[in-house]
Amino acid sequence: MAEAALYSNPLEPPFPFELLADALSWVPAYIERHCTKRGRNIYQARQFEALLNTLLVCTRARTSALFGNADISLCQDFAQRLNRILRSFPNEIGARHEIELVERGHSDVWITCRHSPRFIWKRRLNHREAGLNLDFAAPGHIRPSRNSPAVVSHIVEISGPVHASIVIESIRLDYVDDRVMQTVEAFNQHKTALFNSTMVRLKLPYRFDHFLRTSETEQHVAETMRLATPPSSEWWNGHYYFVGHVLPYDMTFCSQESRFEQYWPVIQQVYDFEAKLPFNQIVPEFSEDLEKVLAVVYRNTQPYVLHSILSSSSSSSSSSTPSPPTELGEQISELLRSLVIDSDQLLRNFPYDRRYEDIRRSGVYCLWKATSEWCKIRIFERWKLCVPVSSSHMEKWPVEGNQFLLTGLPGKKPLLLRIKDFWKARPV
Repeated sequence: MAEAALYSNPLEPPFPFELLADALSWVPAYIERHCTKRGRNIYQARQFEALLNTLLVCTRARTSALFGNADISLCQDFAQRLNRILRSFPNEIGARHEIELVERGHSDVWITCRHSPRFIWKRRLNHREAGLNLDFAAPGHIRPSRNSPAVVSHIVEISGPVHASIVIESIRLDYVDDRVMQTVEAFNQHKTALFNSTMVRLKLPYRFDHFLRTSETEQHVAETMRLATPPSSEWWNGHYYFVGHVLPYDMTFCSQESRFEQYWPVIQQVYDFEAKLPFNQIVPEFSEDLEKVLAVVYRNTQPYVLHSILSSSSSSSSSSTPSPPTELGEQISELLRSLVIDSDQLLRNFPYDRRYEDIRRSGVYCLWKATSEWCKIRIFERWKLCVPVSSSHMEKWPVEGNQFLLTGLPGKKPLLLRIKDFWKARPV
């Protein structure tokens, strides 16, 4: 649990992992059913992140998670299923860990434990308070521009040929020294280890790794990929996510276990192909043919045991023996030459879908929700009025961290549009 592992708070009741693990065998199939194309489809990638974060919050590995209201129906169904399981445990040992969705602003949705001692229940949060709710190592570190010196922390789900960033936060370098940066990195490493241990205890297949991206990371990776000799294992372990994540989609062709020394020319070949793709805009769904090629590279560069597992679970009739580097290189060259990727054609085939976009709630709806929540908390849920447990692991943050979260589109709007927004919801 995050309270004990991240904040050294022993007062929270233990989570019933053993009971829950036996009742979650349906979860991988449930997530896969909704996110089959998450490697190349931006909408399903977002749903996968929302579902996995809901699971992490339910198991108390996170204090809360934040997403847009486009995914609220799916997450609500998932949360209700998890809550029914928790309520079924004897002696109400799971009741204290039930989760709920909390609507804020015009399009934000938080998910948290109903009895969390740390979640800030205020209706209007500033950026630092939002970062505290999200267990950020550096809450409030907002970048006013892309020129502000910062590193970006990624906690990524890495269990297969799709790598999804589950937690992303910026850390302003002008507000941390070497000592504080070490503390920040240790905090994020502990959080990653907590995510992994949680999934192991739940007997679920998801695994996580942590990466730091700087302004020089992209150039550094590109220079390393041009070298004739493969890099060290230490370099690979810290950069394989960036090597396989050239495109703005979650599909990848390598992992930490990839035998990169043996297959270095093949990995360079695929990296160069992705880096040279003419990419004008992000389309909702990218090329399925490219995803299949990346899957071939991913499967064949894994250690023999992992390759056998991936081959047995694959629908293709691939051999259970990995292809030699030369043979795989020739196969991939032929597949890449035959690929035709036209972004305009992909956009015509898979246009943007309003059903998967966030909706700006009307002012009437927000006012009704705020009033009903105010009454509910003061009559039935008075524990939410208690001062939340403080998190003081970051002492300095920029002044931008004290600004309130935007709840609508920035800038001034005409009076008639303000009146219309009050009465009617519309796409963000």
